[in-house]
Amino acid sequence: MLTLELMSQAAEDLRYLLNRGYSRASSVKVVGDRFALGKPERIALYRCIHPSEEARRRSSKLLRPEQLKGRRLALDGFNVMWTIYWAIGGHPLLLCDDGVVRDITVDRGRPSIEKAGVVAAPIISALFTLSPSSVVMVFDEQISNSGDVSSYLSERLRSSGIDCTSSTSRTADLDISRIDGVACSSDSIVIDKAKEAFDIAGFAVINVLGTRPTKI
Repeated sequence: MLTLELMSQAAEDLRYLLNRGYSRASSVKVVGDRFALGKPERIALYRCIHPSEEARRRSSKLLRPEQLKGRRLALDGFNVMWTIYWAIGGHPLLLCDDGVVRDITVDRGRPSIEKAGVVAAPIISALFTLSPSSVVMVFDEQISNSGDVSSYLSERLRSSGIDCTSSTSRTADLDISRIDGVACSSDSIVIDKAKEAFDIAGFAVINVLGTRPTKI
């Protein structure tokens, strides 16, 4: 990762272009070329820098932790899993313009029960703190091992006393936003479709793992 100062300069330039209607892909290329950024830095800009109005609209949907008590939570399974997994592994995490935490890992690899086992405890700890009435997890069906990971994590949550159901779907993003509850994801598409949202992975990273994401 380049210096924070240089990344902040690149982020400022990208916000300028995005706020004037230029496309995200072409703007990231222009800024990336100007600052000679590598692939991880370009991914960081692409995932985390947003037009001001878009960022405000999305962040306005985010609930505070205390607002989740007694609510039904709809977890974007792999989105939550990967953010926490990479945080545990010491990979960079960024606090993005729209108020959510995102990882910038290029190659996430294949999910597995072993990897799910790494993130189960932080997820459970976060849920105990938030005290929802119930949890629904949805995993992308087209991703390998989705069924095994879904079954494993739902069983871990239930055995801890959390009212949890889990499933796989070919339209996970849409399904999560349609569930009568709070959509828990850092995925822009999910948040945009949802009425209310919460970044449970970011909450776990900060409040359970004690990791502070970087703001550029």
